[in-house]
Amino acid sequence: SIPEYTTCFIRNLDGVDLLTGSRGNNLYTLSLGDMMASSPICLLSKASKTKLWLWHRHLSHLNFGVINHLARQGLVRGLPKLKFKKDHLCSACAMGKSKKKSHKPKSEDTDQVVGQCV
Repeated sequence: SIPEYTTCFIRNLDGVDLLTGSRGNNLYTLSLGDMMASSPICLLSKASKTKLWLWHRHLSHLNFGVINHLARQGLVRGLPKLKFKKDHLCSACAMGKSKKKSHKPKSEDTDQVVGQCV
């Protein structure tokens, strides 16, 4: 049988407990009050979808790998240091990458005489 755990621990890479959660109704809840009083911690940092795509457009439709690099290095003033992730295809980028259909080859030779108007 699978053991039922009533407590969960969130630890850093050194094994130090950062948060402790208790289980109730098949859901672990965390008490953030004690933790927030001792030291501020960021549990999740993600760019909102609107902010993400706004920066994508402002930066001339750069790919998200480059935008993440710029954010990590602090190379763009005002660009938040968040993880930018593409969640759908940008229509402008799709149009820019699309290829035009080639014309069908001519079936007959139309330039028979030099200077002749076709």
